[in-house]
Amino acid sequence: MSNDSPLAGQVLVVEDNPVNLNVITKLLQRFGLNPDIAKDGLEGLKAVEDKQYDLILMDIQMPKMDGYSTTQYIRQELGLNVPIIATTAHAFSGEREKCLRYGMNEYISKPIEEKELLTLIQSFTKSNKRNRDLLSTVERESVTDKFDLQYLMDIS
Repeated sequence: MSNDSPLAGQVLVVEDNPVNLNVITKLLQRFGLNPDIAKDGLEGLKAVEDKQYDLILMDIQMPKMDGYSTTQYIRQELGLNVPIIATTAHAFSGEREKCLRYGMNEYISKPIEEKELLTLIQSFTKSNKRNRDLLSTVERESVTDKFDLQYLMDIS
């Protein structure tokens, strides 16, 4: 991550789907972040045991250990209060509340919209003029407007 990034901090993405991972990584890089990657909940736990993160983007459905169990372990066993944003394709009524019950701080549905992701990340980072400028740029030049996220999700 460059020192002139408007957003600061160590970000972990826990995601098993290569297409989703690619989209999220590209968006975070556009925001000036260079995330670490874990491809399932067990890798995610290893990562948080080895390094301190300022934010975690946590997929819900993964092999080996799902996002709910991973988050519960982070909260209860490791005692960490790092902000965790659930990322899920489930748009069912009550899904956000379920994520919050399991210890996640917020929820974003897939396909992930660039502006919504940036707004969520900014809510967990220090707000400043550069953050507002970045949001303004994203509103004008959204990367996700240039390709069909649902198509990418469907073919993955």
